[in-house]
Amino acid sequence: RGFDEAFPALDGKVRAAAQSPEGFYRALERGGREKLRPLLAAPSAACAAEVDLVLQKEPAALLEMLLLIPLDKTKTLSTLDIYNALGKTRALAGRQYYSHRRKKLTPLFEEVSRVISAESSKKIPDPPPADTLPAHESIYFLVDDVNFGNCSYLSEFTPDVFGINYKLMNVKKLSFYIFTVIKPQQLQIRFYIERVNEGILLYALMGITMEDAAASRVNLPSAAKKRLDVIKGWIIDGLLAEAG
Repeated sequence: RGFDEAFPALDGKVRAAAQSPEGFYRALERGGREKLRPLLAAPSAACAAEVDLVLQKEPAALLEMLLLIPLDKTKTLSTLDIYNALGKTRALAGRQYYSHRRKKLTPLFEEVSRVISAESSKKIPDPPPADTLPAHESIYFLVDDVNFGNCSYLSEFTPDVFGINYKLMNVKKLSFYIFTVIKPQQLQIRFYIERVNEGILLYALMGITMEDAAASRVNLPSAAKKRLDVIKGWIIDGLLAEAG
């Protein structure tokens, strides 16, 4: 299907932004008790259900993104290709963002390693590319985060009618020194990826839930966008490498 079928009746400015190299971004930060809501309707029922799970956390900051990555029609990118691209977790290591505090490009994750479970620290390699698409898969991995030190994440893959849903969340608390900044499962990211007629559709929603006292000390929209941009770049590079 085409981009307009996945996201029908888009506002012209949103559509133009989504087709630009940067993509469409919308960041919201909670002020008071109002609940944050995304602007865009999810492109599938399964994706909408994942969006609802993010919103149920009543995030203090919400960031949504829509991007159309041009890809020649002669190149193929199956759902299996997308799954294999997302399975290369080690490729997340070393990806950089610009740190205003350090005034230089800085790796967000110094190291990324798969582990057997949330309670395990035994590192295992990424598997070779799969030949068949699983109905569902969960992957745990450890990262050495420049801001939060050693962190544990869960990623989940679920094929959709036209694409794939990809979920990321923190399994354990994210701390800065001795202070807990984000509690377990309070950093939630959802991606929906689909090969459309015009290229690759990439939709994302990121929610961060924090106590108001902690949130007031952080520029949440900016911090969320830096993190999302790093992960987005890893996904795009992986997808383009898989496209044949």
